[in-house]
Amino acid sequence: MPRLFNIPTLWVLLIASMGCQEETIVPDTSRLGADFFPMEKGLYWEYEVDLTTYNLLDSMPSHYFLREVVADTFTDLSGSLSYRLERFSRESAEGDWQLDSVWTARLSTSQAVRIENNVPFIKLTFPLAEGKEWNGNALNNRGEETYQVSGLGLALEVGDTTFKNTLTILQREVLDTIVFQDVRREYFAKEIGLVKKEFIQLNYCSTEECFGQKIIDSGRKLYMELVAHGKE
Repeated sequence: MPRLFNIPTLWVLLIASMGCQEETIVPDTSRLGADFFPMEKGLYWEYEVDLTTYNLLDSMPSHYFLREVVADTFTDLSGSLSYRLERFSRESAEGDWQLDSVWTARLSTSQAVRIENNVPFIKLTFPLAEGKEWNGNALNNRGEETYQVSGLGLALEVGDTTFKNTLTILQREVLDTIVFQDVRREYFAKEIGLVKKEFIQLNYCSTEECFGQKIIDSGRKLYMELVAHGKE
């Protein structure tokens, strides 16, 4: 004899089936390491910056403050969610902020990308792991550059603040002081983002009269440290 189901039982089975079909699993990107690169409208970071520009005759130091704000979100041409980063600067801690530039960023389950002066750089790739490497210039035409994760999970002191869980991205480590020095490092803290940056690119005088004397022909040094952050 065929088995019969009463009407209430059928409704229960139907509703349960519909509930299973509509359930969406949202990936936990924090487990991948994306919380080292938080992106949310209203987030801001303020940095103290020391910049020295060199030429053969002189060096020109400057000191200023930089503020970066996630001002808005938008969908880019590829259909990805992107973030508008408005960047402001001022010469002193008491001065008025002046709009300096607008950059953008995007974050996925596989990578974090910043578009700086219209040039995209892959800042992080997920999942994060000590020693992991990738081509930071894979999305631009500047030639391959290997980025590497170092110091994952270590504490880092920046100014008067100690961040308990950080990582360092070694972008370039050419320590030569004879012809060309190129040292670029960025430091990220969990749930905060970029907390420190070092950028050194120096060309040394290489003529017969000054070769090996560490005389800087051209270049620049930039040191940037986080002094405040939060959400507007």
